[in-house]
Amino acid sequence: MLLRRDSPVRRVAVPERRLLLTVGQEEAEGLAEARTELRSLLHDWRQEDQVDTAVLLASELVGNVLVHTDQQAALTATITGDPGSRRLRVEVTDRGDELPHQRAPGELASSGRGLMMLDLLALEWSVRPESEGKTVWFCLDEDQPPPAPPGL
Repeated sequence: MLLRRDSPVRRVAVPERRLLLTVGQEEAEGLAEARTELRSLLHDWRQEDQVDTAVLLASELVGNVLVHTDQQAALTATITGDPGSRRLRVEVTDRGDELPHQRAPGELASSGRGLMMLDLLALEWSVRPESEGKTVWFCLDEDQPPPAPPGL
């Protein structure tokens, strides 16, 4: 027997592109590869400065995993929507137990600025605890205006 039920409402498929990449502790070139692959995924993104922002933020998240844990980093980047109004969502997952927290780094500090950069540059971001570890994610919209300079 064959049964077919047509829905009266047609759903339009949302275009999607995805990057999945794992960067291990022992892979010195892994962070550079992650930057290159993310830049390639964003090859037709309308705002080049947002490509730089996405690469900077993703590098920061992957780098934090490699520096502050002994775990590998799993990077997932997904672009959804139609050209000109797409959304980029980047997630970095690790199995470390410690959740990131905002700090107030001094002027000459060499670390502690990652979450501040997410606050300033990402449209949205958050940390999601997982059953084993955590995921830090951020979103950028292709039609998002550039951030205002500090102090304005």
